[in-house]
Amino acid sequence: MSEINSIYAHLLSPSYKQEISNWLKEDVPSFDYGGFVVGEAQEVAILYGKSA
Repeated sequence: MSEINSIYAHLLSPSYKQEISNWLKEDVPSFDYGGFVVGEAQEVAILYGKSA
């Protein structure tokens, strides 16, 4: 961890990563990719994914 980050590390909750994950699950339970690209103008959509 860099020096600038380490001086603020004590401000974060130990469970901050889980809290962020919970916020995303609550706010964005699922994303409608098809609805995102629907419209009257021709557009291009690029979907990224990762493999195990």
